[in-house]
Amino acid sequence: PAPARPSGRARAARPLRPRHAAGRPVVVDARLAMSGEPATVRWPAPAPEEGPRRAAAPRDETALPGPGSSRTVVDWAGPWPLAERWWTPAPRRRVHVQVLLDDGRGLLLASARGRWTVEGLYD
Repeated sequence: PAPARPSGRARAARPLRPRHAAGRPVVVDARLAMSGEPATVRWPAPAPEEGPRRAAAPRDETALPGPGSSRTVVDWAGPWPLAERWWTPAPRRRVHVQVLLDDGRGLLLASARGRWTVEGLYD
């Protein structure tokens, strides 16, 4: 596949929730293995007390489904585990997964510390 475009700055990463076919969340264990195959991706709606986080969405974020929406995963690749700065006292560990949605969009997803985000969007 073509390289993914960044979906905005890290602080503006869109959270999402991949789920198994049975509806359970896809989780990543301590060995960076996934609990199962992603079947759907859901973008959570913001909590009522949060309200909008910013006035305008980052450039590429406008191409993603809106909060509260869900899409079916028709194909996926990965996971690719990544252990960053493993030699330091505070290493970072995450997993990358590519998913193809039912609307034709491809996403590069990342999971770190129990949180999934969109890191890239394939045209």
